[in-house]
Amino acid sequence: CVCVCVCVCVLSKGVRERERMGGREDSQEVDEVTSNNAPWSKSTGTETRSHEQKEHPQVLPYLLAVPIFPALLFVGHYLAEWTQWTVFSYLAFLGAFLLVPIIDETVGKDHANFDARRFGEVDANPFRLVLWFMGLLCTLVVYFGTSLSTELSWGRWIGHVLSTGIITGGLGITFAHELIHKDGIDRKLGMWMLCLVCYGHFTIEHVEGHHKNVATFKDPGTARL
Repeated sequence: CVCVCVCVCVLSKGVRERERMGGREDSQEVDEVTSNNAPWSKSTGTETRSHEQKEHPQVLPYLLAVPIFPALLFVGHYLAEWTQWTVFSYLAFLGAFLLVPIIDETVGKDHANFDARRFGEVDANPFRLVLWFMGLLCTLVVYFGTSLSTELSWGRWIGHVLSTGIITGGLGITFAHELIHKDGIDRKLGMWMLCLVCYGHFTIEHVEGHHKNVATFKDPGTARL
């Protein structure tokens, strides 16, 4: 039911967006953007790109999307208990590697950009709540998810582990990466989220190592060509 609701919501949004943009695609102009107006322009010249400006980003869609995969973990667990179908234990894992790519391919790419010159007008605090919310959910997933995995069959246990990894690793590390670039409680929360997946050292290595030594032989994260 959760998967169906997500599909319907995302697809309907994509259809509305395409209808809104469809009438204007033929009349889009190629703007010449100088280095003073856009962060992607080179300092030695100008760059042209076709784009449409969006309104300010809204926080509500992100807040609603964040709990979907944690919910799938627990919904899948109890559905597997109720039906004795092992496949439900893989619900979050299948959602990430099957449902999301299908939605991605169906909805298509969104080439519109937010106006970079107006980002200063956006209040960042509501979006910080999204990152904190994910930190809370990852903690709950590890705490309660571990207690649910103690008496499972091998098939269900593997599905439970993979689904938990998608949430705390695939999503959790992504959110934690944003937090460790901040200061104070944000950085501490990011470190906590990384520690949940035994990756706490990334807090130091990424900020103090990778970002300082990127594109040099001192950075193990830079490819050797």
